[in-house]
Amino acid sequence: MGIILTPAYGYAVRTNTTNMAFIINSPVLFDTAGPLNDVDFEATGLRVQRSGVYHVQYTTSSFQSDSAGGSAAFVYLRVRVNGTPVAIQYQSRLELEPQSPGNNVIQHVIPQHGSLIVELDAGDLVEVVPDATNNSAYQTTYLQVIQIL
Repeated sequence: MGIILTPAYGYAVRTNTTNMAFIINSPVLFDTAGPLNDVDFEATGLRVQRSGVYHVQYTTSSFQSDSAGGSAAFVYLRVRVNGTPVAIQYQSRLELEPQSPGNNVIQHVIPQHGSLIVELDAGDLVEVVPDATNNSAYQTTYLQVIQIL
């Protein structure tokens, strides 16, 4: 690879603060694109238009609810490229164990984030996807890709 004077980069964000339920194996949704250079915005993520090594990071405001009945709330997030989990990345895990059984509902909004460096090919779609979830939703979220090589 030669020297890249202007790296590819992209930023996607969900600005809507209403709760959106996590759905297993369905990508987190975005509604707004930030600055983009050789990266295309899609509602489910960012598609790179230039092959290279990228720094990928995301944050979600995960909404956890300990609902009546005492079942645990959790969500495990992972970056996927073209629908395939990135093998070198561990899941970002967030769990809320029930405090006590009964009719009380305990709610938390907790930032959850992940970061990795990965080689991407032109046309690859980068998404944030829950591998497992229960009693969890998200509010605002962002995804960023920056080409470093």
